Amino acid sequence: MSSAGELNTTLRICARIRGAGSRPTPTGTGANPSIMLGLVRTYFMRFTPLFIGAFVLTAIRVGCDLMIPNLMSEVIDAGVANNDVPYIFQTGGVMLLWALGCVVADIAAGLCAARASMGFGRNLRSAVYKRVTAFSLREIGEFGTSSLITRTTNDIQQLERFALMTMTIAMMAPIMFVGAALMAFQKSVELSIAVFAAIPVMAIIVAIVMKFTVPLLRSLQARIDDLNRVTREGLTGIRVIRAYNKEDFEERRFSIANKVLADTNVSVARRMSVLMPLIGFVLDLVIIVIVWVGGHLVDLGSFQAGDLMAIIQYAMMLLMSVMMLSMIFMIWPRAQAAAERVTAVLQCEPTVHDPDAAELMEAPTSAHAHSVRFEDVSFSFEGAEEPTLDGISFELEAGKTYALIGATGSGKSVLVDLIERFYDPTNGRILLDGIDIMRIPQTQLRTLISYAPQKTTLFTGTIADNIRYGNTNASDEEVAEAAREAAAYDFIMEKPDGFETQITQAGGGLSGGQKQRIAIARALAKKAGLYVFDDSFSALDLKTDAQVRANLKRATEGATVLIVAQRVSVAMDADMVIVLDEGRIDSIGTHEELLGASEVYNEIVASQITDEEANR
Repeated sequence: MSSAGELNTTLRICARIRGAGSRPTPTGTGANPSIMLGLVRTYFMRFTPLFIGAFVLTAIRVGCDLMIPNLMSEVIDAGVANNDVPYIFQTGGVMLLWALGCVVADIAAGLCAARASMGFGRNLRSAVYKRVTAFSLREIGEFGTSSLITRTTNDIQQLERFALMTMTIAMMAPIMFVGAALMAFQKSVELSIAVFAAIPVMAIIVAIVMKFTVPLLRSLQARIDDLNRVTREGLTGIRVIRAYNKEDFEERRFSIANKVLADTNVSVARRMSVLMPLIGFVLDLVIIVIVWVGGHLVDLGSFQAGDLMAIIQYAMMLLMSVMMLSMIFMIWPRAQAAAERVTAVLQCEPTVHDPDAAELMEAPTSAHAHSVRFEDVSFSFEGAEEPTLDGISFELEAGKTYALIGATGSGKSVLVDLIERFYDPTNGRILLDGIDIMRIPQTQLRTLISYAPQKTTLFTGTIADNIRYGNTNASDEEVAEAAREAAAYDFIMEKPDGFETQITQAGGGLSGGQKQRIAIARALAKKAGLYVFDDSFSALDLKTDAQVRANLKRATEGATVLIVAQRVSVAMDADMVIVLDEGRIDSIGTHEELLGASEVYNEIVASQITDEEANR
């Protein structure tokens, strides 16, 4: 790609990332305070005792705070003015006890708030994860993997933080405001009026700052989504990136996403940076007015110096409570945006779901081979102009091996996904042993099927753990036997720890063929009545491929087997071959029958083997 071409691509990426904040959220809910209340009612109510405890302890803490300025007033007016040292020490000791009570209550309130807010986040995170694991591939594609990760982590952290600040700062502010107001009026009505006159000014300042900051706060989560997406693509695609010498290009992509997020944060900080100085300026003006007016009153003998010091402290408490509330108002938009994004996940109903109790049917037993019948099945992705599968009808007879073959993009993997109910058909139905699979609970249906996907997925843990993934009760002997049948035993035993070798994330350190063989062993260890291999031999060399297929005949004897394949050699060994062409059934038959009946199959055969090999 030329420099000009890369520059244009980079600019398009920049524009797309900068506009990402305005993208609609799947099943978006829109700005609505009731969304936050809904999350609180559902996931926070169980922590009501801790909430009440935090409220009571916060009230005690504020009460202790309010006593200290009053005692300080007495020390100045009765102790210092009269040079009464014993009284100063006595009252100072009482002040110290109130301060100690304040510290103890504050710590206890913080612990209650922390346990409640973290528990709220834990329950919410569990609910989101449970909902995401119930999604079909359609919903996962709509939200995007990086966005779902952000919603499960960063968004819920925002809600945890908001809950914690609500139970500490927001809970303290109104109690402190009312208490300080009462104490200030008790000391001097005239001086208290100066304090209250400043409150509308502070409210206007907060409102103006929020007007310019809220839109940016609401877009921050989308910017984090974009950065996570670019980071994830850069890490998972590192081999392709290096193979095409695109490190610089990907660094620019990351830099753009990183800069957009940083610029948004800087814009937020720039707008919020004026808030505290302005409020502090108003607070200083109030203190100046109180000292100036109060000083004149003290000079006239109508007001005591101790009371003047106390009312200054109460004035600061009053205005600090307003500042606390302004902080809550400032973090509210981001918390609300996080609540909307989390609620969008929780309210998104999976398109693939279990049947109602009235329609529920008992699944067949897994002790025998299963038949599968497609009846006029069609499937279309949302927004697609043409169906991926159209009018598919065929039957997998119990105990036989079938090969599903076709050109790339003919719909083979989608057909397999329909059997597993990763998607549901747009039209038609699929029967397992004569029962509509949409009337069988998903967990029971998948118990009957052993599946090796097209894209091999291994999990962090030992090799044995990965092979046992579908059958946790498999003995060591069964694990070893499955590995032998998948031609994986030898390379596993060559490793120092054998089956206890730790697999890093995504199977790092293993070749593509080794990962596929472990995935095949995992499928064989499950011992099901229906085996589905979705192009699971693509990374194997021809010798290993032939060995694995020979072993499969013995390992899956008596079961129904469906193998999605690109290689004609797989079709030649199958009992029956199903040929797909552009989402439709082209033909069904044995290898020999199709050689003379299917032009599509003949083209596939001709592209891979000679006439002599085809007729053997």
